[in-house]
Amino acid sequence: MRQPHHAAAEPRILPLPTAGIAVRDLLDEAVAAAVARAPAGVAVTVDTPSGARIAADPGGLRGLLDRLVTAAVAAAAAPRSRGDGPPLREVVITVVETAEAVEFEIADSGPTTPADERCPAVMRDLAARCGCGLHVATCPEGGMAVTVRLPRREARRQAA
Repeated sequence: MRQPHHAAAEPRILPLPTAGIAVRDLLDEAVAAAVARAPAGVAVTVDTPSGARIAADPGGLRGLLDRLVTAAVAAAAAPRSRGDGPPLREVVITVVETAEAVEFEIADSGPTTPADERCPAVMRDLAARCGCGLHVATCPEGGMAVTVRLPRREARRQAA
């Protein structure tokens, strides 16, 4: 009896949207989900260029941003004892576009934590699969900031 012939498995390459995905839509979805799960009282500000679009795997990038925004909102909502008056509970998300990359900075007013706690290996792996770089820093005025850097496809082609 003859065995069926199976072609060798070929790598799957996901098509990227040609027009790109709207940055504001990705962030609005991530913020809405994070705020819905967080205690009341956390202010979230999103500052992104009007009409900003990026060529990326929307599922992977959405998953990464969801996790990072959720962590920032949770950190901002965390109880802490700092100075006089009510604690600031704020998350500021800023998007900067350059010719080489799009950068998302997600900064919160929460407590300072080790970088590995804020961005554990699972988030770093997800970022790497999306082609992003991650940088974690403490903010001088308190809190943490995570920067996601997504090189533009054109810049990646030139570098290759």
